[in-house]
Amino acid sequence: MKALIQRVSGAEVSVGGEIVGKTGKGLLVFFCVVKGDTGRDLDYLVRRD
Repeated sequence: MKALIQRVSGAEVSVGGEIVGKTGKGLLVFFCVVKGDTGRDLDYLVRRD
């Protein structure tokens, strides 16, 4: 399980060269969960410094 939070002035997502989503200024959150991750993993992730 991994998470990345980043301030952005803007961001967009493209698939096959076509923009399918975009946003202006704000927070961009990447969050990845894989089979086998548990609630304990999530607790660790949200409580770390």
